[in-house]
Amino acid sequence: MFSLRFPRLAVVAYVCAPAVSLGVAAAEGSTSDAEDTIEDTIVVRGAIVRTDALSTDREDTLPRQPDHLSDLIGDLPGVEVAGQDSTVTRINLRGLDNRDLGLLLDGSPQTNYLYHHVGSVLVDPTVLSTVDVRLGNTDVLFGGLGGSIVLKTIDGADLLTDEQNLGGRAAFRASNNRFIGGDISLAVRLAEQVDVLVHGGIIERDDFKTASGDERLGTRGRGETFLGKIGWTIAEGHRVELSYDMVEEDGDKAPRPDLSPEGNALFFGDTLFPTVFGRNDARFTYEGGVGPTQISASAYRQDSELTVDESELAGSPFSLGVLRAVDGDRAGGLLRTDTPFEFMIPHRIEAGFEWTKTKLKYRPGDAAAVVSASRTAAFYLQDTLSITDNFDLRGGLRYTDHKIEYPATGDRSFDETTASFGASWRPISQLELFASTTSLFKGPETSDPFSGIAAVKVIADDLEPETGRNTEIGSRISYDWRGTNGQLFVRWFKTDIDNVIADVVLAQPDGGTVARDTNIGDLTIEGIETTLSFDRDNVHALLTFATADFEANNLNANVNSVDVIYSLRELGDSFSYEIGYRHEPLNIEISARGEVVAEKSTFNNELKEGYDVHNLSVLWQPEFFDDRFTIVAGVDNIFGETYSSHAGRTGEVTIPGFGLVPLGDVAPGRAFKFSIEARF
Repeated sequence: MFSLRFPRLAVVAYVCAPAVSLGVAAAEGSTSDAEDTIEDTIVVRGAIVRTDALSTDREDTLPRQPDHLSDLIGDLPGVEVAGQDSTVTRINLRGLDNRDLGLLLDGSPQTNYLYHHVGSVLVDPTVLSTVDVRLGNTDVLFGGLGGSIVLKTIDGADLLTDEQNLGGRAAFRASNNRFIGGDISLAVRLAEQVDVLVHGGIIERDDFKTASGDERLGTRGRGETFLGKIGWTIAEGHRVELSYDMVEEDGDKAPRPDLSPEGNALFFGDTLFPTVFGRNDARFTYEGGVGPTQISASAYRQDSELTVDESELAGSPFSLGVLRAVDGDRAGGLLRTDTPFEFMIPHRIEAGFEWTKTKLKYRPGDAAAVVSASRTAAFYLQDTLSITDNFDLRGGLRYTDHKIEYPATGDRSFDETTASFGASWRPISQLELFASTTSLFKGPETSDPFSGIAAVKVIADDLEPETGRNTEIGSRISYDWRGTNGQLFVRWFKTDIDNVIADVVLAQPDGGTVARDTNIGDLTIEGIETTLSFDRDNVHALLTFATADFEANNLNANVNSVDVIYSLRELGDSFSYEIGYRHEPLNIEISARGEVVAEKSTFNNELKEGYDVHNLSVLWQPEFFDDRFTIVAGVDNIFGETYSSHAGRTGEVTIPGFGLVPLGDVAPGRAFKFSIEARF
């Protein structure tokens, strides 16, 4: 049953109806399918968030204060971002987490899966310039089962006007229930063709309080970010860039950061483990063109680290009592080309190559290191044909070769050729109909290295890769009536995943254990995503609804595997809203936004509680400072809702002798936030 809890929603709408704002703008054309000729663009502290599920024609500053990725994309239809501790960020699209998605930051993959109790995404939202969210795999450009997210960071040109050779921004932000921090960015134009960017940020987090007043012990810590870039326009239309970025989270953390305080206390008491979780990326990128062909290329090297000092609990059955560490080394590159040409009819050829190699090394104290590795290479080719001015066809092929290696069983390779077909028809200028179908492929990923399970990992001879198909049908209807304009977007999708792989731990007769990748059955995800936008003068409103239901009749969800618990996380039906108003004489924007998530009974018989959370924020750019100062104040979780995101750890477990123990990763309660940014 879908429960909207209308009284709270009505209060927010009533209070904020005279003063509503959403900063949005029509996006530039996407680089992929015919569906995304219209996209939504939201500007958040300089970050532009795009998704093909929305569209308007305005561009402003949205009064948000992003200290977490959920502040940027968490209320998009079909999207959820979980993780209340800074080490536990998880992105979920339609019930699949980031391990099943294509996630890129400036061209380098960001799925740093090191431990199932922490997240695999380490990104500081304050350095992002664009976030491109693609729900579902609708073409051959990306290989994720559930979609892709492409992130890009700021560069020097973002902070300099044509007349400036030196500029930047400095920001301070704080919350009464979580953190205090700041960052500074400096951009220098060394010559007409050369610019340099240096960015540094620090955030100090305290143990926050939930809406019930409980303190989340073990969420305190320090986050540090550094980004450096040097860009050189070597000729008109040709630019190369060398960059390095680092994110590190350091603090005394709960032994299981994604579990509730009750769950941690049951096994570990009040013990906290000194923890360091970080990554650093070095990249070389090129953007340019030869004739009509646009080319983008990048090469990268990434190092990631998770270190947990468990020495304080030596002798505990739940701790090794030593310093445990995982080091991840990844290197790779990609090349993409985009060529429009005419042969009888207009064509657009997109082609590319991707390659990545990963090596994971686990070191428990002074014991020998456990090493696992993987390598993936992919080629793709896609052609979009403009049959008429209002009818497009698209087809593409992608070949992927995936290899995985463990010390106990050697290596094994999996490969597959997938295909995608799509069409878009605009019978009238206000209406677009689109459809696509794409076959899917994913080979087995390396085991959770921090658990050490790679030492006893066996690749079954009969293991099949995950395959399947994603099919989508939808429409966009734009309207413009007496000064009011907007859009209605509706999309139905069905994602079939065959041969779902789980890393199953099996007890052996000799008392030992063995881990085996096993096909546990098939999964179908079916749902609807819809949005309705409204724009009139300085008033804007946006409503969204999303549902994604799992059908897993032949999926063995009761196997002893963390993959079922952590990677497949159903989301309840969700309704979100954003309403706002911009008062131009005073340069003030006021925005209210919220999300209502329904109770969900999942495929593995877990009942996830529904919740609703509402936020309010006000942005002011004082005119007497020539709009160089931006002040934002707001309240998150206005009504003090106690809830756990459906994309994070939820539920409870009965433990003999202890009774019912809640496990949910409970979110912060009401939080007042303030930020000030100065540009110079």
